[in-house]
Amino acid sequence: MKSLDILLDLRVVAFAQSAQLPRRFKLLGWGDNATASGRKVHVGRKTLAVLADTQKQTGYEEIALDFEHCTVPGTRAYKESAEPRPVAAYGTLDVVENEGVFFDVSRWTPKGEAEALNFQDLSPAVATDENGEVVFIHSVALCRNGDIDGLKFVTLSVTEIAPATMDYRKLLVTLLQLPDDAPDDEIKKAVDAVLGLQGGPMSPLSARVEALTAEVRALKEMDTQRRRDAVCARAAAEGKVIPLSAAQIARMDPDLLDELVSKLPAIVPLHRRTPAVESLSPPGACALIAQYNAIPDPEGRAKFFNANRARILGEG
Repeated sequence: MKSLDILLDLRVVAFAQSAQLPRRFKLLGWGDNATASGRKVHVGRKTLAVLADTQKQTGYEEIALDFEHCTVPGTRAYKESAEPRPVAAYGTLDVVENEGVFFDVSRWTPKGEAEALNFQDLSPAVATDENGEVVFIHSVALCRNGDIDGLKFVTLSVTEIAPATMDYRKLLVTLLQLPDDAPDDEIKKAVDAVLGLQGGPMSPLSARVEALTAEVRALKEMDTQRRRDAVCARAAAEGKVIPLSAAQIARMDPDLLDELVSKLPAIVPLHRRTPAVESLSPPGACALIAQYNAIPDPEGRAKFFNANRARILGEG
């Protein structure tokens, strides 16, 4: 669990500007955005780089457009309401460089369709880093004005699915205006071009950029291998034999490997399933099963099982 101070006094552009419900509207401008209490929150490069990941890691990929911050624990509207609390719409966030943060409506609720245009203003409930830059948005409120009953902020505990860390590769490609799947050598050339080092020696900064890129790549490879190992461990625990060599498994995408394992039948008995008074296991089967379970390598497990299949299963 992670505690976040959620600002509630951020008043933005008026919401009800027409007689039709919008499908997309702006929450925050690029740069500084002033709150009713005079505090500034900033939308910039870090917001662009980390907001989407933070929303995903905390389970807020889709957020609520509520009434008077009634979905934010600690507010008066929250205390005066009960589940299901009224929500006008649900939507996702989109950060556009040099423009700001936008709310894309996924769906309006019946209450939102009936009452949303009665409210004039929008008030996003945001969290910032130590420098005041927006890194998380809990929800957005339809309200009479941006300052709700003088309440400036509340502190919430948010469950993180994974640590929110800076994605340096994503930050680099964003700053250099390169596609997300740009190869490492293209990133390096772009960095050298910006620093005026094309064809010249590597500067300390350029070397650091290359080191960071290599570190990101290594971490990605480690995570991929960890996911493969987890799939293999699950297969063993479920009594499934993966029909691939260790080399083939090492080259396989973890998601595809997981899909393959989910479709495999459980053919290896993992424990005695008959009453203790009557053993129907073939002679020596239990010892063979114990040997099978002790083999860590999936390829070795497969070879051992195929060589001892008849004795394990009592087929001959």
